[in-house]
Amino acid sequence: MKKLSKKLMIGIGAGIAVVIVAVVVILLLCAPKKLSGEILEASVENTVASVQLQGEETPEYITLMEEKTSVKVLSFEQDGDLANARLLVKAPDLYTAAKTLNESGETDPEALDASFSALLQDAEMVETEVDLTFVLNEDGEWEPMITEEFFDAYYGGILRLRDELYEEALKKEGSDHD
Repeated sequence: MKKLSKKLMIGIGAGIAVVIVAVVVILLLCAPKKLSGEILEASVENTVASVQLQGEETPEYITLMEEKTSVKVLSFEQDGDLANARLLVKAPDLYTAAKTLNESGETDPEALDASFSALLQDAEMVETEVDLTFVLNEDGEWEPMITEEFFDAYYGGILRLRDELYEEALKKEGSDHD
């Protein structure tokens, strides 16, 4: 009986050890990844890369611009499933390139694309610091909550130009009715 209980105890001990190892492995595999600047940067890159023109070929100038643009996490603070990050976005100065192109008076779409690509080749890089919030999704991945401020920085000030051109059009329309 003593021999049987000793073997039984060894068997139970081995079984418990296997269960403990399995639990540790499962906890390690299921544990959320430690948040880092690299994880947030990769999340931004993946999100921006997934935004494509639906049903259209990506123009050369968009590809060129995205190749030149970079995002670096300067700092971040995590609070549960949210992370707030300060980013440094370096992008070609699309504001100046698009304004120059707009002032050229060119209207042919193919010529506009070619001209814009040429302007981007030589465009200065602009650096903009922006704040961006990330949310931990159900799959344990961090997703950026893209804002207009981030979008404008990533695309080199193009939204600022859009707003200026819109304001100019409104002023012109108002003066045409006077």
